[in-house]
Order: sequence, then structure tokens, then C-alpha cells
Amino acid sequence: MQRKTRPISDKFLDLLLVLGLFLASASPLAADNLAKGSELLLYNKPSEAASYLERAVIEDPTNGEAYYRLGIVYEQLKQYDKAIGSLRSAMDRNFATKAELYGRMAKIALLKGDIDQCLAFNTQVLELLPDNSTALLNRANAWFRKSQFDEAVSDYRRFIEVDPQNPLKPEVVRMIQ
Repeated sequence: MQRKTRPISDKFLDLLLVLGLFLASASPLAADNLAKGSELLLYNKPSEAASYLERAVIEDPTNGEAYYRLGIVYEQLKQYDKAIGSLRSAMDRNFATKAELYGRMAKIALLKGDIDQCLAFNTQVLELLPDNSTALLNRANAWFRKSQFDEAVSDYRRFIEVDPQNPLKPEVVRMIQ
């Protein structure tokens, strides 16, 4: 007896249909939790927002926006390692630009007092955007905090060169003279 097979295209369509039904059943709940968590975040209620956003990433682990917002919530809750982890997950899902996410992670690393990690994240930003004045200034400040003054002065000078109209320029010039 010869087995009857359907063309690959029909099997592929069946797979897409099943996948679509799965996503359709999971997405509304994940979307609702993302919306509620985002709203609570706007109203400065990070503790309440966290539970909704945590559920959103469980229900839809592909949603980079949910991971991004969860990272912001964890930052506000001073759960810095979780914040960086969530932002890395957002990056893995191509949410926002890598430079933006590295910049936010640099800020969080500084908040938690990890100067080396702050330097690494700002360096990542500068590898992507060599003329990013914010990353240059932040990295210079981190070098300064580590008492690595040559590196700090180099970044401060580059900051002035890249952003000569920045209102912080006079203060930076005073520091390096």
C-alpha cells in the first residue's frame, strides 16, 4: 500500500496555522499584561508593574518591549542585576538599538557601583557610535572615579571635540586644565 503524502507546502501551511493559533491564544494575555505593567510604570508604581511585566515575558518570551520595560522596573526597584539581565534579553530580541541598551546598562552599572562594568558598557556604545558624547562623558567620569586620569582626560577631550556646544563643556574644560 502506497502512503499518500501531501505536498510540503500544505504541511508548512498546517504548521503555520497551528503556530498562529498558539500565538493568538497567548498574545492577548501577554499584551494585556504588558499594557497594564506599562501603565503602572507610567504611574510610578514599579512594584505593581513588575508582576504584570514578569507575566508578560513568561507568556510571550519573544517580546523585547516587555523585557525592556521590566528592565526599567527592576532599575527603579534597585534590582540592578535583574535590570541588566532584562535589558540583555531585550537586546537579544532586537528591541531598541544596541547603543541605547548598552547606554542604559552603563547607567545601571554605575548606580550599583560597578565602575568596571560601566566602563565596559560605555565602551560598547562607543564601538557602535564613536561620536556618542554621552558615552564619552560617562566613560570619562568612570575613568576619573578609578583614578585613571590619562584615560579620563582623553575621553573628556574627545567629548569636547565631538560636542563643542554641550553646556557641560566649560566644567569639563576646567577639570582637565
